[in-house]
Amino acid sequence: MLKKKNGILLIIVISFILIMILQLLFEKNGLLGQYRLYNQIQNLEQEIDSLKMELQKQQEENQRLKTDSFYLEYLVRTKYGMSKADELPIQFIEIKKEKPVSIPAHQ
Repeated sequence: MLKKKNGILLIIVISFILIMILQLLFEKNGLLGQYRLYNQIQNLEQEIDSLKMELQKQQEENQRLKTDSFYLEYLVRTKYGMSKADELPIQFIEIKKEKPVSIPAHQ
């Protein structure tokens, strides 16, 4: 009788321990959930850093457009193809080099 009670008690204790381990691992706030959240936080921090760098570049570009007239002129001329009133605009077109076509010789 004592062995039967010890066996049942052992099964209850083992079941309780297994349930606690499963909850610790697989519950929403368990170890796996915490690991997923940690990875998500790392990814978001990298994205924040990337966006901060992009914002800094945009702010520098904005400041340069406000203060650097030579840079502004360069952009207007290159991006938009504009020229001054007394200038003759010349545009260079890049031609792709292809293999020359060989013409068969007539005999």
